[in-house]
Amino acid sequence: MPTRAKEAARFEALRTRLYRLTEEQLRSEAATLELSTEGSHQRILDRVLDHYVRNTSLREMGTLPQKRA
Repeated sequence: MPTRAKEAARFEALRTRLYRLTEEQLRSEAATLELSTEGSHQRILDRVLDHYVRNTSLREMGTLPQKRA
């Protein structure tokens, strides 16, 4: 399986796991990653997913946008 496909499958599995978390579990995940735990469930979910996307090798392969300053 090509690296890009492996990374996409791994991210999809992570996304599925995160969507199944309760709000308390999601806040705990965000705190573990030293992200803000303020806001709605969806906002926290977006932060956690963004963290994982920005810290994956897909960015280095040029398939995801670089973090803006």
